[in-house]
Amino acid sequence: MDKIMYSKHYDAIKGLIKDLGLDAADDYLQNELSNFTKEVVSARERVYLIKESMILQTNSDEMKHLRYDLDEAKNNLSILLDKLKTSDEMYICYKEYLRNHCS
Repeated sequence: MDKIMYSKHYDAIKGLIKDLGLDAADDYLQNELSNFTKEVVSARERVYLIKESMILQTNSDEMKHLRYDLDEAKNNLSILLDKLKTSDEMYICYKEYLRNHCS
């Protein structure tokens, strides 16, 4: 994570802690990580299932629909992976905040 993103995340963490308190901020960040992880798993399964369907498909029109669905599923997965990465970075900043201010 570059310094600019770290600084933005760190500022967001300070605001989150100010608004929610330490424990609630921790709960919020952990829930966010958990939810995005579950969504990523689901999106990966969807990509896999579409690819499996494409292998079995012989109809060209249906294949076009599956390719469209696959592109959409891959885009969704990419977005979710970015969100998961951001959530992970936020939690890293939260832990860093705790080390700097609560030790």
